[in-house]
Amino acid sequence: MFGTNLRKWRIKRKLTQADLANKLSNLLGEEIKQINVGKWETGTNPKIMVIEAIAQVLNIPEQYLFDEKEEI
Repeated sequence: MFGTNLRKWRIKRKLTQADLANKLSNLLGEEIKQINVGKWETGTNPKIMVIEAIAQVLNIPEQYLFDEKEEI
């Protein structure tokens, strides 16, 4: 569910995987690569602090990344 929602929200915000990775890198002060975003979208879950940063970049509550019923 996380990966599917991440992809949907990323696309809704008109960001590529590389765009999201760059924004996360700037926010977190550590390198996040496009390949990491791809892995998260296909099943690997990131650390909690990264989930918080993703929600911040996408301007959504964290729960939207996990909620099955959230309308996108």
